[in-house]
Amino acid sequence: MDSLDIEQEQLRHKTFLSMFRILLIFGIPALVAYFLGGWIDTTYHMKPYGTLAVLGVAFVLSWTLTIRMYFKIDKAFRELRQKQEMQEKEEKATKKNEQQ
Repeated sequence: MDSLDIEQEQLRHKTFLSMFRILLIFGIPALVAYFLGGWIDTTYHMKPYGTLAVLGVAFVLSWTLTIRMYFKIDKAFRELRQKQEMQEKEEKATKKNEQQ
């Protein structure tokens, strides 16, 4: 296997594992926000606004982390694509020189 193929396979595996991280990024803050919001609601007698506020913050935080993760993965795929294009150009140039 070519080194770029290995790198591409590793990047695909990393992306697959990122799906599980995204589940945790949304699940854990939502669960914490649910219980923390319930505590705020009962302690400060502001039902349902405490829960809604904390869930809103958790939602924004989760999407922010997910978008940052997407940009990192997208950057890695773009760099890999550029490496593959450079390798293809080098192979074409080598074949062209061999034919002459």
